Amino acid sequence: MKKVQHLKKRQVKPLKKASPYEPVYNYKWRKISEEFRSRNTYCKKCWQSGKLTTSVTSILHVDHILPIKERPDLQYDESNFQVLCLSCHTEKTLAENENCLGGPKEDKWFWRKDQNH
Repeated sequence: MKKVQHLKKRQVKPLKKASPYEPVYNYKWRKISEEFRSRNTYCKKCWQSGKLTTSVTSILHVDHILPIKERPDLQYDESNFQVLCLSCHTEKTLAENENCLGGPKEDKWFWRKDQNH
């Protein structure tokens, strides 16, 4: 009986603050990206530079070619997806964030050059 009373007196911990990306990278996204990766098994940027990077040699990410913050309507549109290895995805994300913060706007957009957006 004392254990039950003790549990009742415990304070409930506040919920962890939700990540700003939580609504974007939800269950639906995980399923869609998993399916996309199963059909696209290598890094697009590495392949364009003559290197083959697969899920055997690196972690692969499904990337939004046009960031969701720019085009939320393309969140689940496969025409806006590409597979990138961890290294290339990090490079692209850093370049996008640098441009968002007013950094140099060099022609870093290698992943958009062959896109019709």
